[in-house]
Amino acid sequence: MRRFLSIALVLLSFTCFAATVTWDGGAGTPNWGDAANWDTNTLPGISDDVVINNDSVVFNLNTTIESLLLNSAVLDLVSGSDSLIVTGNGGTGIRLMNNSKLKIDRPLKVQNVSLDGVYMTDSFLAVYKFGSLSVDQTGGNGINLDINSSIYNEKGHVYVSNTFSLGVLNIGGITNTGGLEVFDCGSSGIKNDGNLLNSGHITLEDNGSAGLMNNGYFENQGTVTTHNDHINNSNASAQLINSGLISFSASGNVNFFLDNSSGSFVNQSSGTIDMLTKGAYPLENDSYFVNHGTINVEEAQINCLMNFSGSEFLNYGTLNLKKSGIRGIDNSGATSRFVNMSSGIVNIDSCDYGIFNEGHFKNQGELNLRSGVADFAVDHASISDSLINSGDINCTGGKFNNRGFLLNQNGGRIALFNELFISDYLENRGHISSRFAPEHAVKLIDTLENHGTMSFAAPAQNGIYCPSINDGFIDNRAGASLILSSSTYTGLSGNIFLKNAGTFKVLSPGLDGVNLSGTQIGIENSGLIEINNTSGYGVRMYGTVSEVFKNSSGGLIQIENCTDDGINIGKQFSVVANFENFGELRISNVDGDGINSTLDSLINKSVIVIEYCSGSGLNSPFTQNYALAEISVDSAGVYGLSSKCLNSGNISTYRTGQGLNLPELDNFGNILLDGSAQKGLQFLSNNGFLHNHLGSQLAVKNCSGDGILLYNRLINHGVLEIDGATNGLKITNQTFSDSLINTGDLIIKNCSEYGIFSAFGTQMVARNREQGLIRITNTSGPSIAFSSSSQLINETCASIIVDSDIGSFTNYGFVSTSHDSPYTFYEFFNHGIFEDQEAQLVFDNDFHNTGIVIQPVRGTPSLMVNEHNVISTASSIFTKNYSLYANQNKTGIIGEFDYVNEVVRFQQNGLAEDTAYMFYDWANCGEEKMLTIPIRQNHDCGGQFTSASFGDNVLPTTNWFEPTNWDTKQVPDGCTDVTLHSGRPEIPAGAKARVHFINADQQFGANFLNIPAGTVFESGD
Repeated sequence: MRRFLSIALVLLSFTCFAATVTWDGGAGTPNWGDAANWDTNTLPGISDDVVINNDSVVFNLNTTIESLLLNSAVLDLVSGSDSLIVTGNGGTGIRLMNNSKLKIDRPLKVQNVSLDGVYMTDSFLAVYKFGSLSVDQTGGNGINLDINSSIYNEKGHVYVSNTFSLGVLNIGGITNTGGLEVFDCGSSGIKNDGNLLNSGHITLEDNGSAGLMNNGYFENQGTVTTHNDHINNSNASAQLINSGLISFSASGNVNFFLDNSSGSFVNQSSGTIDMLTKGAYPLENDSYFVNHGTINVEEAQINCLMNFSGSEFLNYGTLNLKKSGIRGIDNSGATSRFVNMSSGIVNIDSCDYGIFNEGHFKNQGELNLRSGVADFAVDHASISDSLINSGDINCTGGKFNNRGFLLNQNGGRIALFNELFISDYLENRGHISSRFAPEHAVKLIDTLENHGTMSFAAPAQNGIYCPSINDGFIDNRAGASLILSSSTYTGLSGNIFLKNAGTFKVLSPGLDGVNLSGTQIGIENSGLIEINNTSGYGVRMYGTVSEVFKNSSGGLIQIENCTDDGINIGKQFSVVANFENFGELRISNVDGDGINSTLDSLINKSVIVIEYCSGSGLNSPFTQNYALAEISVDSAGVYGLSSKCLNSGNISTYRTGQGLNLPELDNFGNILLDGSAQKGLQFLSNNGFLHNHLGSQLAVKNCSGDGILLYNRLINHGVLEIDGATNGLKITNQTFSDSLINTGDLIIKNCSEYGIFSAFGTQMVARNREQGLIRITNTSGPSIAFSSSSQLINETCASIIVDSDIGSFTNYGFVSTSHDSPYTFYEFFNHGIFEDQEAQLVFDNDFHNTGIVIQPVRGTPSLMVNEHNVISTASSIFTKNYSLYANQNKTGIIGEFDYVNEVVRFQQNGLAEDTAYMFYDWANCGEEKMLTIPIRQNHDCGGQFTSASFGDNVLPTTNWFEPTNWDTKQVPDGCTDVTLHSGRPEIPAGAKARVHFINADQQFGANFLNIPAGTVFESGD
């Protein structure tokens, strides 16, 4: 209504006739109030246009004039109660020209003018403490000053209102230390194309375009208050600097308050900008904006701060953004740039989106996105630039959505209470953490590269999750740390490839530690992976296209306390993949298997340690353990290792249900199976195969069941030791020729039943080949027991050493037995050397001898008296005499073996020895064979005596030392009671015979023995 009224008044003024009154100074005084100073000699009045040229005038009375023109003149409205009113009906109210000066220290009003209220060219206007300039209702601008003009408001008051156009048009310079109020102007309240310095108070209200449109230089050191108005920095060269207070308010909704559309805006450290009422976009920057002070924005209808493409916003101070309808900060466009400097603080609260970034966003200070953020705390959507953080980002509100490149630099910290969504590349060199995320801690559908520390605790779902339709990649670099703890579901889940060279930990998940499934999954580790206290699997993987599990050199994987398998890896049939360990893998305290893998091969070149498993230690289709590598399983409830196996390193199992359960075992290294609750080693099927190669060792100890249960074939070229089992080696369901081949050392001891046992119905051939050694001791049953359908062949140059019954087999090599009771074999073929150290051999039809039999000297020898039945042969095997030695070092001759008479004789120094050693030229074997001859010195029968009868059968000879002449098929010794029924036995000359007691039929009379001279007969009675 005011604007319409002013136009009506201007039109009415055209009906009046104005007169010009010019200053001539005729009174000789500077006083306005002296009539003689005017060319009309009358004082100017309400209808007069006043002109003052080239003089200085002092205003000293109340008056109203039509207009005022100062031309190279000075008008001083001195302090007082008088006032000047300019109505300006004819055009411009006041014009200052040519270095004129207008000094105001009393009220000056300009009103109802048809053009500008005040127009200045090359002039100066000052308003002092007691002065005021009021411009109201103009047809043009309120105040208009050109480039060479200036206004200085020194604690006075300037009021501009109800202009048709601009309130103030400044092309020159304005300095305000007082009050400047501009309101209800048709266009902008102030258009500054020059310099405007405010240290006082500027009020802008209800202006038509902008409260302040700055195209020049504006510096505020005081207060700027706007109501229903905005400030627009709108020229490329415009500068706006604030070190005071700028506040914005509105009665209703406005579009924006502060629009830095061009030029630069600097809010200095002491500067404050308040926007505390509703605006669609309260703060807009389309150019260059620097904040060192404080900016408060509240209740934005859309975005609190808009930073447009091509613009730059630098924050060194405090930026408080609250209650936006959509976004706190909208860094819009690919070339927009927002930087929160190291001293900067940005607080964002109660927004749907805290930050939306399409350009470059960098935080070096403190960025707080508080609980009022509803949807995304950060939505980083830049595809051409990045979000870089080296400061602190605290998100207690919405999700952190990364759709562009995100770099968290060294020293940067991001703390979240919601989901981190990575759909593009995230590189972390600082610290990122989250707690109590309402969904996943991290949703990963692209790449996470970590050089720093990342910690995600207690999410409502998974720690890190990637949907199956996406490919997630985690690159955890050396020195980096990524920790997932207390997730409600799984620590790491989905279609993810994890490459770890740093530290990766999953602690106390509600389900599995790691559960990977999809097309491109894998774990490649050269650092530390620790998984602890899972309520499911430690690691579970199932690949449908590509799958990798590789623990590289220097890598350590530790998995503890799982309610299912430590590692469970499956695959689609078409996938070709291996389980590879080149580092250290440790698994303990799991309720399932330690490792259960269906990948094609498990390749170990370093260390695998598995402890305390309810299931098996290691399950795999094929395991290859390389030289110097180690697999150790301790306390597994089922099997230590269940796998086809090629071992060149070290494998050990302790306290397992069963040591090894496998189809095939190729051993070039060392295997120890200790403390199995069942069998030490069992083959899965009739195709089972065990090959213990030259230089290798396989030891089975302390088994509650059989040491080795063999279904098919065992070849031993190394050392195979079984210590403590039911049956040392049990062979069953066997129809394979050469099922057992030994060229190495087969050591069996401390068995509660048999040493080597061939089950009934088994059809097989076992061969102890050249240089092979089978040593069986301390078994409760026979050392060797083969069924009638099986064969054991001890080949030339092979050795079998036992201390119990040996059953039936064929010997071409060397057999030594210390069995202390008669043998039970039904048929034994000896073509080699048979050491019968306890003299239990019965020379009947079940023992076929074409070789050498060694038996003990059956009492104390006599000097150079022949001992028969010590070394016996069935044919002429020996071709020379041999010395007998006192020790195994082949020193100290104590006697000799006479090969022609097959007797041994002892020298004086051998009479007290308990063992004699003879070294036989085993020509076919290319070595000397040491034969051990026990000597039963002062043999104590312990009150136990055997009986033997001579002459009951058709006798081919009467030789006392022929075993077949006795019914026992054994030559008597000092513990034998002898009865002579028919025939008189002959003791060869120079020989020694022994009995405990002898009883002869009466037919023999006193000469019942034929004892030549030099013969020794020894009787216990």
